Amino acid sequence: MEENIFFNERGVAVTDARFINAPETFAMSNVSSVAVYEEHPKLFGPIATIIIGVLLCYFGRESLQAIAVVRFGTSQVGSEI
Repeated sequence: MEENIFFNERGVAVTDARFINAPETFAMSNVSSVAVYEEHPKLFGPIATIIIGVLLCYFGRESLQAIAVVRFGTSQVGSEI
């Protein structure tokens, strides 16, 4: 009897007899149910990193200008660029 292939993409295959995930193969005889779900990525980490980076850039620039005024008597930090 030939296996019916339900899905075969990027190293993952599902037939009526087997589930193949690249290096491993599982028998479908013990599978009683399946479900489809979609997991959305959490955005807190990336957004917090962006905000912290922007704040560091802004306040870091202000600190560099303050150091330049104290050390060199000028506030033209980065003017040679």
